[in-house]
Amino acid sequence: MITPKMLSLIMDKGFFSLYNLEALYKDHFHFALGVPFTSKIAKEAVEKYRDTIESHYNVVSVAGDEVYGVTELQKWEGHRLYLHIYFDSDKAAGEKKAFNHKLHTTYQALCNDEKVNDEKFVETYFTIKETKVRGRKVLYNDAAIESHLKNRVGWFVMASNFIKDKTEALTIYREKDCVEKSFDDLKNQMDMKRLRVHSEETMNGRIFIQFLTLILVVWIRQKLSEVKWSNKYSYQEIMNEIGELKKISVEGKRKNLTLQTTSLQNQIMELFGL
Repeated sequence: MITPKMLSLIMDKGFFSLYNLEALYKDHFHFALGVPFTSKIAKEAVEKYRDTIESHYNVVSVAGDEVYGVTELQKWEGHRLYLHIYFDSDKAAGEKKAFNHKLHTTYQALCNDEKVNDEKFVETYFTIKETKVRGRKVLYNDAAIESHLKNRVGWFVMASNFIKDKTEALTIYREKDCVEKSFDDLKNQMDMKRLRVHSEETMNGRIFIQFLTLILVVWIRQKLSEVKWSNKYSYQEIMNEIGELKKISVEGKRKNLTLQTTSLQNQIMELFGL
């Protein structure tokens, strides 16, 4: 019989709530979960370490990727809670650029009285004033923008009741992402939402083939991650690029014709030794 002590639950920010935290402790589960920045716990942690976390003493290396991290032991309702706080300066730069781009394009759309789908984003970061004389006036909410850039961009907070080490905690959490991506690949990339078979033998055969395919997909993702290509290209973009490679055979000619390859295709073939 499986008991809570035999399980370790690794969950993302969507599962975090005080109610869930209380239930996990009550039922004696081992857990590690992301903490959203709507939580007081995350806000206070970032505020505490904002000016000191970027130190060589705090470097955390996971699969060749280096971030800054600290761990703090807290008490929550009498229970032991390890709070792991991370800051990724490279991720922060990318997130800041994307955030500023969204601010700019949203500002332009609002000034032109165009529809913006992200209403919450508009409510948070803009103030709109309408007057009969001057018409529409769009203002940035500077306080909210500054708060977002200081307290959210590049930061990640995780809470656990059993993982003490910051490197181990981040490694395990990222492995969760790998499992989630694998399930997503099975359902979407490899068409496993429905088996569409009529016998158990055929079903077993298809599942086995899909399992072998998944091993290749995970290996490809790992290679892309090792050279940090996953920050620039998605898995599907790489597959689409490779899918454009074609070899043409002409009757009566021994040598096959190959279409001219792009720079990216050459890099992909070099990466995978093709």
